[in-house]
Amino acid sequence: MNNGSTSQYGVRNLFTRDFILGFLGYFALLFACFAFIPTLPIYFKSLGSNEGEIGILIGIFGVSALLSRFLAGRLLARYPEKIIMISAAVLFTVTFFLCTILRPFWPFFAVRLFQGIALACYDTAVFALIVKITPLEYRGQALGYFMLGPGLATVLASSFG
Repeated sequence: MNNGSTSQYGVRNLFTRDFILGFLGYFALLFACFAFIPTLPIYFKSLGSNEGEIGILIGIFGVSALLSRFLAGRLLARYPEKIIMISAAVLFTVTFFLCTILRPFWPFFAVRLFQGIALACYDTAVFALIVKITPLEYRGQALGYFMLGPGLATVLASSFG
């Protein structure tokens, strides 16, 4: 039993179902984001976008992801992490597929804006979930393992894209 000073969870319980699903979901979302990095400029150029437009379309993703962290924090104060994660994953998936059918600048701009919002909400929610489900004495270790996802996604997705 838990005496108050240690967690009821042991190291063997660090990789829980929620931890693994959170990791895989985050990895998949980041994989898609990082696969876009080398391919979107080429794709936008083939559609006739100039360098300035390409820069805006690539940059709006980062700006919206940064500014949406405030929204994500407010949403997490009202809704459970898993609801935010599922909603953000659905939003990102829809916008990902919209990239294959949209052509003009402004629809792409909106898609990239919403992709940034989805990333910010998922990212913030999954970290909150990992911190919430991990015993205090293993939190650093858990976050260390969890942060392997972005590194792996960066390495694999850029080549895949």
